[in-house]
Amino acid sequence: MTKLNWTPTTVIPLADLDDLARQLQHELDAAADDDGDQTSSTESPVAVISAPAIAGASALAYTIDQRAGAADDEHVAAAAHIVALLAASESNRGALREAGLVAPLAKALQPVSVASLNAKAPRQIMRALANMSFDNDETRAQIIAAGAVASQVALLVEAVAALRSSPGSVREGTVLLRICAGFVLNVSADNADSQKAFVEAGAVAPLVTVVEKFVDTAPDAVTMSLRALASLAEVEQGKAALLGASIVPVLVDALSRTSDEGVQELSVAALELLVEDESGRVQFAGPLLLHKLIVFVNSGGNGLATSEVIGSVAKVVSTALTEDECMLPMFQPSTDGNPLSEFLRWMEHSEATVRMAGALSVGNLARRDDHCMQLFAAGIVAPLSKLFPATDAREQHAALGAIKNLSMPADNKEKMLTSQLLDDFNPLLHSPHTAIQYLAVSTLRSLCNNCGANVPKLLARDEILLRCIELLKSEHVGTQCESGRLFCNLIRYVDVGETIDAVIAIPGALDAVSSLFASEHVMLHGEAIFALSVLVKVRPGTVDKLLHLESKLLKIAQSSTTANASPVVSANALTLLLHLFTAAPTQQLSTETTEGIQDLAQDETVDPILRAKAKEVADALASLHP
Repeated sequence: MTKLNWTPTTVIPLADLDDLARQLQHELDAAADDDGDQTSSTESPVAVISAPAIAGASALAYTIDQRAGAADDEHVAAAAHIVALLAASESNRGALREAGLVAPLAKALQPVSVASLNAKAPRQIMRALANMSFDNDETRAQIIAAGAVASQVALLVEAVAALRSSPGSVREGTVLLRICAGFVLNVSADNADSQKAFVEAGAVAPLVTVVEKFVDTAPDAVTMSLRALASLAEVEQGKAALLGASIVPVLVDALSRTSDEGVQELSVAALELLVEDESGRVQFAGPLLLHKLIVFVNSGGNGLATSEVIGSVAKVVSTALTEDECMLPMFQPSTDGNPLSEFLRWMEHSEATVRMAGALSVGNLARRDDHCMQLFAAGIVAPLSKLFPATDAREQHAALGAIKNLSMPADNKEKMLTSQLLDDFNPLLHSPHTAIQYLAVSTLRSLCNNCGANVPKLLARDEILLRCIELLKSEHVGTQCESGRLFCNLIRYVDVGETIDAVIAIPGALDAVSSLFASEHVMLHGEAIFALSVLVKVRPGTVDKLLHLESKLLKIAQSSTTANASPVVSANALTLLLHLFTAAPTQQLSTETTEGIQDLAQDETVDPILRAKAKEVADALASLHP
C-alpha cells in the first residue's frame, strides 16, 4: 500500500514524486487487471485502487504552491500527477479536497503559448482537478470559487489560438485540447452551477472552434469537445451560447467531413438536441445545410456511418423542415444539385428509420399548395404508397399523413386518386391500428373534398365504402366522424343524376351523414346539414328517410346560445327543417318543434341572424298548415 509520509510543509523532492507515481500507477494497473477492465485514470477517474494513507496529502498542496511560484513546470506537473492518480479512487477525493489541494492547483493553472503547448504542468493540473471533481459537487464548488474555471477557459482560448497560428504544433497541442475539453466535461457533468460557470467564462466559443478547425487533424480532441458542449447545453444559457456561436453549420460540416464514428455520433446527438429548439431550427436554413445532411444520408456518410447515425440524421432533417425558413430552400434550384430529388430517394432507403423520416419530411414540406404540386410533379406519391405495406405502423402513418397533405390543393386531388392508390388504401382501412384507420378514412375524405371527379372513382369501390360504414362503429370518435364526413363529401360534390343515387343506395350512407349530429363539434353539424340540404334539393324523394332528424335539428338550432355554437349553423338547421317538411306536406312538425321555433323567433337574446331565420321558418310552416 502506498503511503504519504511527508509533513504538511515539505516540498517533496522530484525523485520521490516520480517513484510514488510509478507505485500508484502499478496499483491502478493491478486493479484494472483484477476487474478485467483496462481503465484510464485520466479519462475514467472511477478506477478502483488500494486506498492509500493520504495523511501527507497537504505536502502535495504545499509542493505545488511553492514550485508553481518558482515556475518549475516539471516539479508542479509531477505533484499534480500524483493528485490525479490518487483522485482516480472515489474514496480519496474528499480527503484530497480537505487537504487543501484545490486552491494551489487552481493558482498554478496558467495560460499557454505556442512555445509552451507541450508544457506538462497545465495538463496534469487539469487532470488532477478533473479527477477530484468527478461526481463530487463540493469539489466543483471549490474549483469555481478558486477561479479555476476562469483560468482554465483562458488557457483553452490561448491553446486554440496558439494552435491555429502555428499549424506545425498541432501534434503537441491536440492532447492539450483533449485534456482541456475533458476538464470541462468532468467539472460540469450533471451540475448546473458548474455548467453556468463555464458558459459565463466563455468556454463555448473555443470548444466550438476546436470542432470546426480540428475535425480532420484531432478527432479525439473534437470528440471530447463535443461531449463537453453537450454537458454545457443542459442549461438554457449553454444552449443559447451554442446557438450564438452558430454551431449548427459547424456540426453539419464536421459530420460531412469526418469518418470518425465518435465524432459522427456526438455531432448528430448535438443536432438532435438543437433542432428541437425553434431558434435552433432556424440555423438549419443556412446555405445547403439540409442538402448536406440529405446527401450524407443517401451516401451513408460516404459509406462509413452506422445505421443509427444515418437514421438520426434523417430525423433531424424531418424535424428541421417543420420550420418555414428551412422548407423554402428545398424548392429552390441550386448549382450543387436539386435537394428535393436527392431527398425523394429516402422513401426507397433500406433503413426503416430513414423511410419514415422521409415520409414525415414530405408531410412537413407539403404545407403550401405550390409546394404540394411540385412534390406531386416530382413523382412522390408512388414511393410514399410503397410504404403502406410496411410492418411498422409509424412508417405507414407517416406515409398516409404525407399523402393527405399532398391532397390539399385542388390541382392534385383528381390526379392523385388512382385505381392503384385505392388498392393500396383498402388494407389500411382494415389495419389493427386505430390511428391508421383514422388517417386512411380522413385522407379519402380529403381527396373527395371539393373534387366531384373523384366521387365516381370511390363509388366504384364498394369494398372501401362498406368498410367506411363499418368504421362508424369504431371506438375511436375521430374515425367515426371522418367516416361521416366522407359520405357528406360524396353527397356535396357528386354530379346530380345517377351518381347521387349511387350514394344514397349505399347501405348506411345517410346514417353516416346524420351520425355527425351526435358530435360536440358544431363544424361537423354544419357539414351534415349542408350535405343533407343538397340531397333534399336534388332528390326530394329522400325526405321520408330524414324526417326522424326533426328533434336533432331543433336541438342544434336551440344550441345557438352555448359557447361553441354558430348562429349560422343553427339557422341552416332551421332551413333544412323547412325543406324537409315543405317536401313532405302531409307530415307535420311536432308541437315541441313548432313551439321551439316560435320561441327562437321571439327571443330577443338570440342572435339576429338566427332570430330572423326562425321567424321566416315559423311563418312558412304556418302557411303550410294553417
